[in-house]
Amino acid sequence: MPLRDILLRLEGEFCKRIERGLPGSRESSLTPVDLLAEANVPNMTIWHSDIMGKVLPWAHSAPVQEFLDQEACGERQRVMTAANFVMSGMVRVLSPDPVQVFSSAIEEIDWFLDYRSGLVWPFDRAHDIDVVDLDRNSDVKFPWELSRLQWLLPVGQAWVLSGDDKFAAFVRDVFEHWMDKNPSGWGVNWSCAMEPAMRIFVWCWFYIQLADSPSWSDVGYRFRFLRGLYLHLAFVRRFIEITDVNGNHLTAEAAALVVGSQFFSGRKVRRWRAVGWRLLRREILSQVYPDGVNFEGSTYYHRLVAELFHVAAVVMDGVGEKVPNDYRDRLLRMADYTDSYTRLDGMAPVIGDNDDACVLPLGGLPRCDHRYLPMLIRRAWDSGPISNSWKETARECLWWWGKPPENVVNHIPPLKTSFPHGGMYMLRSEQDFVLFNCASLGLEGRGGHSHNDALSFELVLANQSLIVDPGCFTYTGNYRLRNEYRGTAFHSTPQVGTEEINRLVSERLLWSLRSDANVSCLHHEDSPEQGTISGMHSGYQRLSPKVTITRKVTLDKVNHVFSWEDRFDQPTQETISVPVQLAPDIAVVFDGDSRLTLEAGGIIFHVSWEGEEYWKFSIEPSAVAPEYGVETKTLKLVWRSTCPVESFRAVIKPLFASNIK
Repeated sequence: MPLRDILLRLEGEFCKRIERGLPGSRESSLTPVDLLAEANVPNMTIWHSDIMGKVLPWAHSAPVQEFLDQEACGERQRVMTAANFVMSGMVRVLSPDPVQVFSSAIEEIDWFLDYRSGLVWPFDRAHDIDVVDLDRNSDVKFPWELSRLQWLLPVGQAWVLSGDDKFAAFVRDVFEHWMDKNPSGWGVNWSCAMEPAMRIFVWCWFYIQLADSPSWSDVGYRFRFLRGLYLHLAFVRRFIEITDVNGNHLTAEAAALVVGSQFFSGRKVRRWRAVGWRLLRREILSQVYPDGVNFEGSTYYHRLVAELFHVAAVVMDGVGEKVPNDYRDRLLRMADYTDSYTRLDGMAPVIGDNDDACVLPLGGLPRCDHRYLPMLIRRAWDSGPISNSWKETARECLWWWGKPPENVVNHIPPLKTSFPHGGMYMLRSEQDFVLFNCASLGLEGRGGHSHNDALSFELVLANQSLIVDPGCFTYTGNYRLRNEYRGTAFHSTPQVGTEEINRLVSERLLWSLRSDANVSCLHHEDSPEQGTISGMHSGYQRLSPKVTITRKVTLDKVNHVFSWEDRFDQPTQETISVPVQLAPDIAVVFDGDSRLTLEAGGIIFHVSWEGEEYWKFSIEPSAVAPEYGVETKTLKLVWRSTCPVESFRAVIKPLFASNIK
């Protein structure tokens, strides 16, 4: 670690050990005079005017109403429905199923309760709380997500669209209650610096949108709110999570220091902003490969950190700080990768972990829809025109921009299909899509948010999603289930015996894996008629005999036929399994001999394979997690051989081409 990083880390560790004081002591010690000094302004009126003139990554003003009605029909109704739903006490957090957090009064909200398990986290000094107690039947992410307050955004948007102060008053009351119950440094919602960091973006958005409402014009409330925001920034700066290999936590905290600093002009906060920006300029080159793929091995964390790097750069550009060319280039390449991994239905495959995190979900889009992100990035950092396809996510884009882009063209540039540094490859046509994983283990070989998914693939054939990645259902809520979801057997990749491609360091170290497998792409070729990808990994060379797995996938784009071939260079007495994880809602029919059909979207697909005498086939119950906390039952196809074999080959093709539209 560089010396400056070591000093940051030591400062945080030192503060954890010496900080004392009763709950609320930091709030009571920060007087209005002190806060005005940190903002470098003489009074609250001037301070408010100064804040409203600052550059932030999202739109400030009301013209968004007109453009939403023009470009995003139904958005006004969605916002109003969602706002009234929240004001009735119903909240959706990490699940499509709502939870009632209050029935008659906001004061009923318990910010430390996991509403699903019923367990209440203790009110104690934040750093004394063990949030990774794996024997506790509770997922700390529930109170964390509840306190991020992203579920409250539609109520603020309802004020923007209607001007009805009841919405602004409701948001104010929620913030007042949260601040009363969550003093700085106390309780589970301060137990990880990333949580106040993620809250900073939401707090900043609400102030900009609501501060001119009648309910937010009270000077006393503005002081309490801005004091709370300052304490968030101070906490993140003191306890920034920095180590030798950093990931999305540090990125979130550094970006929060940059964005939140716009509300304060004092020397101390400017220094915090400088620290955040220095770290981001370095980390985007460390965490993002030259081809734009984030190194954590997860499509959803790729989306999160791309947003974080983007919003911070917008702020720095707005204060006159030059954003380096290599920073801009990485952002644009991250946008390219996001476009390329998006399936034909517009949704993102759930590769690696997924906890639904994003900076500001303003448009009510499904969390698996990442298409807005390349638009935000390109409009800010590419001088060329924006594709008219931005309208596919217009309701998200307009809340960020305030108005439509002016330089728009109908042309959609061809998508990249090769990301050699990140190890991700695609084959695609108008009706077919293959994503093939040749990525090394994430977080520089430590695991992090990546899974044992080397040489796995996702498949869309004839516009039907057939084979998917399992995603991630939970973290600490059930560590055994967490390990299953990230394990080899849950992915569409060969397995030798019960061995993992990369061994678990410990079943209780949920973000660590041993870096056993070297993974490489051997060949990638894509033409309008056919595409081929092949790769290998050495994860089983630690066994005796040493086994190297090689896989080749081929897509016939003319006839919508997909095939894959697995080769095993050494015969082994261990059982070799070849699982394929089916997408939900696929009907499977097997006649017990060799005729296997899949039905999806009214299309029948025939699955055939070679070497029936060596491979025993079964259809087994399975599950996928399209969102964190959401589990969907499905099936998987598994071929097993208990005798030494050299290869396995299978083909999937539609039976009736006339059905394909």
